[in-house]
Amino acid sequence: MDQPNKICQEASPPRSVAAVNLFTDSRDWLGGWPMEFVYDNDAVDFCQKLGFKLQKIATGEANTEFLFLRQQNGS
Repeated sequence: MDQPNKICQEASPPRSVAAVNLFTDSRDWLGGWPMEFVYDNDAVDFCQKLGFKLQKIATGEANTEFLFLRQQNGS
């Protein structure tokens, strides 16, 4: 009965070597955070329909950062 535990212990690196985080490992094993690709213009259009105005956009290799401000009524 102790054999499976021994095999797992021998196959796993020591905890001090591997930065193990149960939450991160579980999330990665399940497929990571759910996400979907969207074009920048589509994101801006969507937020503008909700009453936000784009103030700044920063694009990079993998991520795009948006800064929106909620428009006041009448402006």
